[in-house]
Amino acid sequence: MDSMVIREIEKITEEYFTLLEDYFGTIYIPGLDVSLQAFRIEKYQLASKMLIASIEDLQKDLFNFWEKHADRMISFINNSNIFKTTYCGNISPLNHNGFINRTALYVDTILIKEPIGYLMFTKPISTDEAYIYNIIQHAFNLFELKKLFFGEGAIPLFIIIPPIFDEKGQNEIYGIAEEYGTQYVNNVLESDFNEREEIFEYLSSINDLETIKQLIKNPQLIDFRGMSVEDYLMEVHENISGTFQNGNDFSIGKTLAFKIFGQFSNISYELTHAIGLNSQIIFDRSDYWDLYKNHFIFKSDPDTLILESLQQSEFKWLINYDMEKFNILRNEEELVQLRNILRKNIYNANNALTSEKVKYQVLSNIEEAFLDHTFMIDEINSKLRKKLSVDGLVVTGAAVSGLIPASLALLPLISTVTASYGIFDFVHQFSRLNKEKKELKNGVMGMLFDARTKK
Repeated sequence: MDSMVIREIEKITEEYFTLLEDYFGTIYIPGLDVSLQAFRIEKYQLASKMLIASIEDLQKDLFNFWEKHADRMISFINNSNIFKTTYCGNISPLNHNGFINRTALYVDTILIKEPIGYLMFTKPISTDEAYIYNIIQHAFNLFELKKLFFGEGAIPLFIIIPPIFDEKGQNEIYGIAEEYGTQYVNNVLESDFNEREEIFEYLSSINDLETIKQLIKNPQLIDFRGMSVEDYLMEVHENISGTFQNGNDFSIGKTLAFKIFGQFSNISYELTHAIGLNSQIIFDRSDYWDLYKNHFIFKSDPDTLILESLQQSEFKWLINYDMEKFNILRNEEELVQLRNILRKNIYNANNALTSEKVKYQVLSNIEEAFLDHTFMIDEINSKLRKKLSVDGLVVTGAAVSGLIPASLALLPLISTVTASYGIFDFVHQFSRLNKEKKELKNGVMGMLFDARTKK
């Protein structure tokens, strides 16, 4: 990406953050957990109501902001030859499972829809508590991630993109979600519903856990996140009914329908973004990965499978590296090298690719890269030891040749160099090797090697 384009993107981004800081900057506490801060503010009803009133103009300000910048931002992204991916999961990436660390190794940039304007559209249907909690949580989360929206002269890891406002785009998203969501419900229940409304009407009439459990003919299609069916359904019911203004009237069946079509709407929304911006799509949740791969038109391309593999438990150690340090080190050349390491023997695979095959090949590629890194460090250490044992002896002898008797056995060796040249050459070579070693240890691969071996 051209440096001029990077500067223009960062100017727009700086203006966006200035806008948010005008509304939220005085109540944000850096370093304190953003969910905890949101919870505390949401619990003080007076503070919540005052905040809701104070941000009434924000939606209009954000709309004006994107009217001014949306076309330029999208043009910059579409006309740049970078490896980009569109984020899908929470409203903004909270990085609870190291999603950012894992993804940053492979992509140039992660595109994130502007979350605050998106959330403000939910105000008419949300409870005040849920509304202000989400607004605060994600505004503060953006403040926590702010440094990653600026690339230290290189491509920013995060780029903010405008929400899809227009009616045509919204209808397209709704249509995709309805089509694939209805197919999914029919697969889970072994039913033959034709549209979303039929499903809501049917499930809304059911408020009994056992009845819904009996309706689920293919439970393997639902990610229960390790919970029992009953516990999962109750958690979904409590979360969703507590978010909507009239949620107390929701049946257990209705909240399940909201959960399913909410997932398909989120994926459809970001998939529309990804297609429009010619980017990959990336998820920070296993249930979204499963829904996308199994219930949308999914092509098993290597990049998507590599991105998915990095989110697996085998790569949990990636949360150990310092993201801010990596953000300073990363540049297009480093990222190309990292991608080439991770892609080795995957892009040229003759057999059909699967998630498992790709995951284990990526693991193998990283281990091989670590072996190469260790070998280079060991080779430098070996050269340093030789310098100390041989050249050091020459230099020491040369430096003191005027002080020792000529009859000593070292004199023939010492006489091959002058004192000044020997010392200079020794120091120069020794410094060069130490510099190479330091660069290896402090570079991206050294940082990842330390993260891999960290207890």
